[in-house]
Amino acid sequence: DPSITTDSYGPVAIQTWTAVNSGTDIKGLNIHDNTFKEDDTNKLRDYGYYGIYLNLPTDDDASSNRIAIKDNTFSGRIWRAITTEHSYVDIRGNTITATNDDTWNYGKAINVLQWGANTIQSVNISGNSISGATESDAFLWGVTIGTGYTDSFSNIAVTSNTISDSDIGLNVYDDADQITLSNNVLTSNTLAVDNNDGVAQLNAENNYWGNVTGPYHATSNPRGLGDSVSDNVDFKPWSIDELHNIDTTNPTTTLNSPASGSLQNLDFDVDISDSDTGGAELYYCEYQVKSNGTVTKDWTDRNCNDVVTLTVGALGDCRDEGANMCRILAKATDKADNTGTPTQWRNFGIDWTAPTVAVTMDDDALIVGETSLVTFTFSEAPTDFDATDVTVDNGEIGAVTVTVDPLVYTGTFTPNDDLEVDTNVITAGTVWIDAAGNAPVDT
Repeated sequence: DPSITTDSYGPVAIQTWTAVNSGTDIKGLNIHDNTFKEDDTNKLRDYGYYGIYLNLPTDDDASSNRIAIKDNTFSGRIWRAITTEHSYVDIRGNTITATNDDTWNYGKAINVLQWGANTIQSVNISGNSISGATESDAFLWGVTIGTGYTDSFSNIAVTSNTISDSDIGLNVYDDADQITLSNNVLTSNTLAVDNNDGVAQLNAENNYWGNVTGPYHATSNPRGLGDSVSDNVDFKPWSIDELHNIDTTNPTTTLNSPASGSLQNLDFDVDISDSDTGGAELYYCEYQVKSNGTVTKDWTDRNCNDVVTLTVGALGDCRDEGANMCRILAKATDKADNTGTPTQWRNFGIDWTAPTVAVTMDDDALIVGETSLVTFTFSEAPTDFDATDVTVDNGEIGAVTVTVDPLVYTGTFTPNDDLEVDTNVITAGTVWIDAAGNAPVDT
């Protein structure tokens, strides 16, 4: 294991010549199993060191004899651990641990950039570990690609790395659509990914962001508890753990009760059950209410596997009377941001108005031996209405039965013998109810 020690007088450990200085043919170069560290005694005064810097060559076509920078260890105050302006480079298995602090925060672990006019292509950055010696010993950028001066890239892959403790885990300036970020673990970074391309979207699917709920983004994933990302980053689906398991299974929601179409006259509970089998577990559940097609309660969080109470009345959730006038919609979302589809819904009839009944007699002037047909006309069809609900003065009423019209019942009134009165009262009591359970007023 060779050891290369740098101090403030020699900040670059390994560097290849640039094209303007005649260049260097480094096809097939393999820099491996080295230890780069800051001198333990003669500490660098201001800036960290450069570990490996591959300058722009005169001939960068190493496609048949790729360059490798692998299995090296870097520690101490690091300005740039690994930098390449070369194509066809594999940067893999390196451990880069900084002791940079916030008083000097410019360090970069891995850099891919182009100060010339050539396109950098086919650079693989894989299996590297980038971190601070402690959480406060941060890199400014863990991995940075481009300079912001319209660098040109093709087929840049950042895969299976662990990047932590950086102000920005991965910083992209140019050609974001030529860069793929996948199967990485990004944790404890102030900003995990920053896409400064301005036009192209960065493919950052299938990464673990430090939490099963994925990265935080103000609009695309506001409930994410992992490291945050900038705009123009495609991070869905994300890995739900460091083993890069992916959960694409939608959770399910079931509306259990009350029955669909049932009539409700008071505030009522809707029992809802939710489940998730994809591995990420349920995260949050929501419901919405519409009355006669109008949203009266927009999507609102609810407890998963619990009941929600819908209010009934002129100012309630269900504020329009009639059959199937009130609809509840429910859905569940798991920690991998899968939402159950289609959204489950159920309609309910609403009726909170007390029913009324009008009582009329065919003949209200009876003599001995005469009877009269009594008609009960209801505003709503009654439930269990019969003769026992009717009170009659000065006589009796026979069986009271429904006619062909469910709103009309009839019975026969027979007056008492040997009685002469000017008035007679027939009362339909208040024991009966309508189909929604509303009781009447005295009639």
